[in-house]
Amino acid sequence: METNKIRSYETSSEHLHSLICWRSIIAGLFITFISYLILSSLGAGIFGLALSSAISRENGGTALATGGGVWLGITIAVSLFLGGYFTVKLSHSAEKKIGSIQGTLVASVFFVLSLLTAGTVLSSVAKGAGSFTAAIGGKAADMSTNPIIQNSLQNILSGTTFKSDPKEVIQGLSTRLMSGDMDSAKNYLAAQTNLTPDEIDAKLDQARQAIKRAGESAAKAGSAAGWALFVLLSIGLIAAAFGGYESAQHNAKYPRSI
Repeated sequence: METNKIRSYETSSEHLHSLICWRSIIAGLFITFISYLILSSLGAGIFGLALSSAISRENGGTALATGGGVWLGITIAVSLFLGGYFTVKLSHSAEKKIGSIQGTLVASVFFVLSLLTAGTVLSSVAKGAGSFTAAIGGKAADMSTNPIIQNSLQNILSGTTFKSDPKEVIQGLSTRLMSGDMDSAKNYLAAQTNLTPDEIDAKLDQARQAIKRAGESAAKAGSAAGWALFVLLSIGLIAAAFGGYESAQHNAKYPRSI
């Protein structure tokens, strides 16, 4: 009696394991990618014309950016739904849970490949979020090389005569400012220029305000990139799981139909 139960359990486990069909997952992945390319091309054509019109009118940039984000979400959702649906359809699985798992696997592989591929929209969003995270945990010397900070200091110190190479002076000043060492920044600027103490205080005050604005702008951009990536990944996973679920339900209703 006990032996029959063990055999029954092993047979059930093997049956459930066989329902995860990796060949159909690969096929579903190809369907996802081709759907993504088709919808992305359609979006590029539509928004390309809209962008040309916005440039000629010199407005509408914000609306286009919002529309592009919405279209990206739709593209990912539809592509992964189709990939999840057909990967289960090809495996002929009628188990709804297994169907959802297979759809989720398609989405997972799709996202990993997309994030690792340079030049894709998803990799760009992830890079923005990753750069912000790295900046938070990075050193002040690394953050001081930010182009926005460098350009701000160049504008503030434009017309000032330096005793050393201007690029080196700006780099040295930005490093001290990012470290919060105002006394060192004052002494350094005094040693590298002929500015009076009052002029130095005024320049450094402007520099601190510029760095503050640059930091706030970078924080907002990083936060936006992180939330956008979170929403896109969530939408994709849900769409793929739902597609697999619906396909398994259809397979149960119409066995062996494609």
